[in-house]
Amino acid sequence: MLSTKVGRVHKRPAEPDTYRHPGWAGGLPFEPRFDYTHDGVLRSYEMSLARLGLNRVEALLIHDLDPRHHGSLEGVVAGLAQLDNGGGYRALADLKAQGEIAAIGAGINLIGMIPRFLERWPIDFFLVAMPYTLLDQEGLAELDMCAERGVSVVIGAPYASGILVRGPEPGALYNYRAAKPEIIDKAERIAAVCRRHDVPLAAAALQFPFGHRSVVAVIPGPVAAEEVRLNLAWMRRDIPDTLWAELSAESLIRSDVPTPRR
Repeated sequence: MLSTKVGRVHKRPAEPDTYRHPGWAGGLPFEPRFDYTHDGVLRSYEMSLARLGLNRVEALLIHDLDPRHHGSLEGVVAGLAQLDNGGGYRALADLKAQGEIAAIGAGINLIGMIPRFLERWPIDFFLVAMPYTLLDQEGLAELDMCAERGVSVVIGAPYASGILVRGPEPGALYNYRAAKPEIIDKAERIAAVCRRHDVPLAAAALQFPFGHRSVVAVIPGPVAAEEVRLNLAWMRRDIPDTLWAELSAESLIRSDVPTPRR
């Protein structure tokens, strides 16, 4: 399935020769602006198609509508209002009704946003970047909510920004930042359990989310062919039920979290 995001539009900066993208390294040299209105959603969609060199995709995701990106809950409320009263969601619903797209999704980074979407609109799926990983299952209740409503979930950060694939070493990243000592310690304890069962830490991290009935896919984020091959091998790796049982017994995962079963 091909998907892209809506919610940001871009314009040429006033000082193009010196402009640097404020959000991330390697960002395109255009000024981003959040816009969840009807026109903003359609413009964002068309700009994405042009960048992709495609004339259609299967799914569109409302992206980054959370307090981290908007600075406050008031900013979130304003974005939701643009989707609602400003016609942003209507634009997506019309595209789906016309057969232009097959699914409407929302990209989620923080706890609390999934209920805000579900109480307003029939979302087809959520892309959850955090927090439902082998290190943190804070999002369990919201995934349960999705399962009860038949809403699918894609886990977008199964390796928790890197620490669960590169290992809990100094300088390891967690939640897109340098991991705190307590996170490194917990990851090392999880890795020790994996070693006792002869299972790569990355294999356990990649397969773990599929224990939940709402999860239909993960996005491991490979950037090279060899990483694709590794991810496929880790997905095929046999993981004994005793590994999950030991992680639960050691309180390294929640006792009520569903785990994959052979």
